[in-house]
Amino acid sequence: GMTTPISHTREFLEERFGEAINAREQGVLPHLAECGGFGPPDLCWIRKAAVVGTGDDDADADPQGCYHFVLGLEVSSEACIAAYFANLVANVETPRSLIALVARIARGRGARRRIQGGIYCCYDAFSRSDVRCELTVPGGSQSYVINRDGQREDDVSQEVWRGAWVSAVIRALRADPTVLVDIYCLRRFDPLPTPAVEANFLAFARDLYLQGGVAMLTTKNTIMLDEDEGDAMGATIARYFILEQRNVVAVGFFSQLLTSVPFTVVNIATPLLVMGNASGAVGLLSAAFRSAKAGPQSASVLAAAVGAMLAVALAESGDLPASCGAAQEAAAAAGVDGDAPCASLAWMTLADVYSRNGSHALALATLNNMPLYFLETEQGQDGTFPISTHSFLLERTCSEPGGATVDPDTEAESRLREEANVSGHERLENLTASVMFPPKGRPWQATSIGERLRARTYETLVEIVDTLGWDVFLELRAEVFIMRAELDGDGGDVHGETEPDVHVQAECDARLTGIDTGTQTTHPETRVDSDDDDDSLAGSDEETGANRGGASAGIHSEPARTRHVDSEPKGASEDAHERRDAAAHVVHGELPANKQLCNVWLDEVIDALYEDLSEYMEWRLTDFEHHLHREQGGGRSEDGSDRDEDEDADGAGAARRGYDDDALARAPKMSQVDWLRRGQLCERLGRVEDAERAYRVCVHEDANYTAWTSLARIYVGFGWTEEALNSLHYAIEVLEAPRGKHGKVPRVVQHMLRAIVAKVGLQAVREVQLKDCRKDFHPAINTLLHDIVRWKVLGWDR
Repeated sequence: GMTTPISHTREFLEERFGEAINAREQGVLPHLAECGGFGPPDLCWIRKAAVVGTGDDDADADPQGCYHFVLGLEVSSEACIAAYFANLVANVETPRSLIALVARIARGRGARRRIQGGIYCCYDAFSRSDVRCELTVPGGSQSYVINRDGQREDDVSQEVWRGAWVSAVIRALRADPTVLVDIYCLRRFDPLPTPAVEANFLAFARDLYLQGGVAMLTTKNTIMLDEDEGDAMGATIARYFILEQRNVVAVGFFSQLLTSVPFTVVNIATPLLVMGNASGAVGLLSAAFRSAKAGPQSASVLAAAVGAMLAVALAESGDLPASCGAAQEAAAAAGVDGDAPCASLAWMTLADVYSRNGSHALALATLNNMPLYFLETEQGQDGTFPISTHSFLLERTCSEPGGATVDPDTEAESRLREEANVSGHERLENLTASVMFPPKGRPWQATSIGERLRARTYETLVEIVDTLGWDVFLELRAEVFIMRAELDGDGGDVHGETEPDVHVQAECDARLTGIDTGTQTTHPETRVDSDDDDDSLAGSDEETGANRGGASAGIHSEPARTRHVDSEPKGASEDAHERRDAAAHVVHGELPANKQLCNVWLDEVIDALYEDLSEYMEWRLTDFEHHLHREQGGGRSEDGSDRDEDEDADGAGAARRGYDDDALARAPKMSQVDWLRRGQLCERLGRVEDAERAYRVCVHEDANYTAWTSLARIYVGFGWTEEALNSLHYAIEVLEAPRGKHGKVPRVVQHMLRAIVAKVGLQAVREVQLKDCRKDFHPAINTLLHDIVRWKVLGWDR
């Protein structure tokens, strides 16, 4: 029969009694014991029995197993788990009358059941064991451990409890919303709800580092190698503080570990760079880099990671020659066959530095010789949610209690999926880059190292094309790589086949957007790390409303085919000796002696860029023609109505910093999803103003959570306080519309509000609140501003 639900808690109903515990013991735990990783969400398994005297049949008399997953619950002691279990028991829904009970049975929901007991399972990643708390009602609780060998140990030490809690916090911080949305029966809690709890967590985490326990997470064959900096736990903690705009706390925490854990220097330098202290980061990293290079061969991964970060810091401080030297040494330390993400990141950084220095041919050669370990990693290979190995656990019947808890992050993910899966213009919908790269603003947890490196490669190519123009880029490509026409001996054009001219003249560009269309001569800031989607939330300055030129001068040629061997999965066709020789030339600032075959993955990124540029220029041409038509037709829309009034239907504020407000109403007729995808296309190409305009037209058509959060991200980068607050206000309202106000806000919205406070100061944000008398901002925004003061977030005191 069906189960008696627990208020606010959805539960899966077992088909075979005890199957959830058995699956965890027989599949998930042995896998983690061998490979490492932070483990699956906590499992709360509950045994229910029919209440005596309610007329239950024989089937209902049998015990029933139910279970749900938990993230973020404090599990530092048996008492914490017992308190959670007691709360579940107290919230079992009961019929309020005999009529309700009869109706319940008549609907086939079975007799009322009570909780007899349960087992709460929490994985300790540091001892690779499962901590269990078995509870009975009435009665008490008993704790024990299933160790990495599958044996039960009745003594649970304080160290194991602490390890289990630190693991639970890291799991919650690393939780990928794209995965969580599919785990229907999941309870989530804020893992660090108060400063006191956070301080306890940091103390436990520090002890684990100093005792060497963290080394258990990143052994040679572990799936945890899908992590940028080589220290998954440290990287997670550093990202948490950076996104929370509390970089000083991160620097203080990791500074305590510097002498004992060399890798933490990266996690100190990253927040220093975010705070703009490039000189401090350079001093710290220089000493660490010298030490790593002087160490044993086993320190090469450390040298690669520290050297790459040093190159970024030197570039931020304006010393490009020294930055180039550090990047070359980091790539040399990584080697061409490096099998850790740090190796690929070192080479990616070298390509970035070459591009910034104007050595575009070397940048292409560097990308082509990058270690290809990252191509073998897939999203979700970090061991955080291996529950997918038993997907049947997520396919059972679910209970539907009254007032199920709303999780804003999964609600937001569901909305993003819904808005992305709308049919629109076929070419826009099927652009390769929209599938190959995660959209801007996606949380780092939702992307793999491979996706992030491909996205950085695309951005580097965009910068090169912006500087050189498309046709010159194709000529450069033909100088570096062997083209198909050369090997086939057909004498064809090795630069590119002629395509219909979609060139939009510079005067048209200027009339469309009022911006300078000259070629960009300065490069954007070097990225602090590969998670560029989080950069706008890290308090770093971005281009304030200036589109990049260069490529917008026109795209005339489709890229000709390079020659590569499709049968080799990694796309590398040289033998090992030739490849190492080519890599040695690149790290010394020289092009390889002979042209190379282009790796398949790099060719695919170039093709994706061509598709994007072609679609972008087609749009600009269509937009320009529409603009001319409206000027000649007296400013009336396609349906004949006059729409030139100064309306504020998009709600993004009156002062548009030079924008024509009625341009929204006069935009070309397209579906809402097409405007959304055009905005994402423009963001990929670095045309931020064009992206902003497309998103505004999108929300002018109808409510759209994706577009509002994208606008907020752009306005945070510009430092436009009023527009950012308005966008966040509407994003929260759109998300709440189906369920009514609940006051819970997705983390991405919280992070953007903190980022604007960090950039302009809390006082400026409060002034906008007081000035805007047209409406009240969503009350959740005011609550979040109070939290900013409580946590002393950057900017709270100015």
